[in-house]
Order: sequence, then C-alpha cells, then structure tokens
Amino acid sequence: VRKQSYQGDEKIGALAAGMPTATYISVMNTGCPNRVCRINAVEPFHWDNGHMTTAGSGYFVDAFLPQLNSVLAR
Repeated sequence: VRKQSYQGDEKIGALAAGMPTATYISVMNTGCPNRVCRINAVEPFHWDNGHMTTAGSGYFVDAFLPQLNSVLAR
C-alpha cells in the first residue's frame, strides 16, 4: 500500500473528527491495521485499485458491521 493512501486516510479522519455529527470508519485501518495488510491466500481481495472481489467485499462487510452497529446505536 502506498504511503499516500495512509496519508489521505489520516486527513479524512482528521476532518471527520472536527465534525460533531460525523463518524469516519477507515477502510485503511480496517484492512491494514497497524499498516499491516491482511492477505487472503485463497482468493484475492481486489480486482484492481478500485474494485473488490466477492471475498474482499465479504471481509470488509464483516469487519465494518460492528463499527456501523456501534455508530447506529448512539
């Protein structure tokens, strides 16, 4: 993952942090916690830079769901 991807993600998170009604859920932190990207050795997570495979989509939905539920429960 390129350094610029993390920098952009951090900028968006900082912008959202300044908005009282916004919650930012980071794709980068979800997919690459501590900047270590998870790899699915059986099936790739991405088709290209902007599209996920079925396996990748399933992983992120499962990973985002608890975060989304937490936001919705507020």
